[in-house]
Amino acid sequence: MSVRISLPPAVARIYEAVAELEQRYPGRKFTPDGHLVGSIGEVVAAEALGLKLHPASYPGHDAYDADGDVQIKMTGQRGSSVSLYATCNRLVVLKIVSPHEAEIVYDGPGEPAWAAAGAMGKNGQRSVGLSKLRALAARACVDRPSTMSGIAQSLATATEAEMQASAAVVRALAADAVDEALSGSGATAEQKAERRGTLTDEPAVICQARGQGPGVRLRKAR
Repeated sequence: MSVRISLPPAVARIYEAVAELEQRYPGRKFTPDGHLVGSIGEVVAAEALGLKLHPASYPGHDAYDADGDVQIKMTGQRGSSVSLYATCNRLVVLKIVSPHEAEIVYDGPGEPAWAAAGAMGKNGQRSVGLSKLRALAARACVDRPSTMSGIAQSLATATEAEMQASAAVVRALAADAVDEALSGSGATAEQKAERRGTLTDEPAVICQARGQGPGVRLRKAR
């Protein structure tokens, strides 16, 4: 199950303008790329996941939290891969899916993504497809406390929009964990839906759901 997060209003306006221009001038593309996309991805990830950004051009990683450094990659709606220069501590990969939302394609250790990447190109980068990253995320049998910890730490000073984005991430991850915990249990689709429906809308809730697949540990905000 993919997790979608709301884009900050200023970022959403950029993609709204792109959509308007492409509609007004058919056949022409106004796709943001290069440093603009990189900076947008860093801002979106930082606000959604409670990360603190390193100074611009910081080597190897873009942000950090209590659990360590984070490298952030983002691609647009037409993108199918991201490029990596090297492995990293933690990798967050985002994909723009609409003028108002992004998908968290991958949020986990950098080494599996680096190992899954293709051969080194002439530009010194290796490309890894989003489909491979989604497969890695689906197979990962790890807790994701860093994501939840970052959200919890940001709640105290979050704006209403940031609170809503954090709550959406928490609910989606918790629902994913419930599905994983019930997999192989014989529960019907209706029973799974009922269990998901019991999840609270409050992000500051303790919710532990563990099964054979990925686990999620949500921590109460302090």
